[in-house]
Amino acid sequence: MITHPIPPSLRLNKVSRPIVLLGAVLMTGVVGGATLWLSRTRMTRPTDPPVEIARFVATDQFVALPGEQKQAYVDRLEQLSFDERRAVAKAANLSPEQALTAYRNVFRQAAMHRIDTYYSIADENQRLAYLDHVIDEFEKEQTFHKREPPNPAQIKAQLESIPPGQRARAAQFLGVFVERRIMRGLGLFQN
Repeated sequence: MITHPIPPSLRLNKVSRPIVLLGAVLMTGVVGGATLWLSRTRMTRPTDPPVEIARFVATDQFVALPGEQKQAYVDRLEQLSFDERRAVAKAANLSPEQALTAYRNVFRQAAMHRIDTYYSIADENQRLAYLDHVIDEFEKEQTFHKREPPNPAQIKAQLESIPPGQRARAAQFLGVFVERRIMRGLGLFQN
C-alpha cells in the first residue's frame, strides 16, 4: 500500500482549497506591490547616473543624510567636467527653484568637506598647499562660469546657511582663504 506523504489532518479539502488559493494570490499581489513600491521609492545611490544624483541633491532626503554620505554624491558630481555638469543639470529638468536648491546643497557640502579637510591636515606646508589647491579650483570655477565674484551679502548668507556648530569654523576658514588670496596677489575676489 502506498501512503500519502501529507497526513490527513493537513490535506486540503474542497472548502479549504479555494481559500488557500485566494490567500496565495493575495500574498503574491501584496509582495509584488511592495516590491514595485520599494523599487520606485528607493534612495538614489552615489553610483546612479549623474542625472538621478542631480535630482536627488535637490531633496530634503539628501539634506538629512550625514556629511560623509552626502560627500559621496558630491564627489560623484565633482568627477564631471564643467560641461558635463551643465549637461546633467539640463537633463535633470529641474525647476529653477530645484536647481538653486541642488546647487546650494552641493556647494554647502563641498565647502564643509574642504574646511574639514583643511583642518585635518597637521603639516603646515601640506595645509598651505591644500589651501592653494582650493583657491585654484575656486578661480577655475569662477572663470568657467563667468560669474561675478560673491559680494559680502552672498558670503554672509552662505555662512548663515551653515549649521551653527560649524559656522565659526567656516568663518575662520574664510578668513584664512581670503588672507591667502591676498598673499598670492589675487585680491579679495576678482571680477
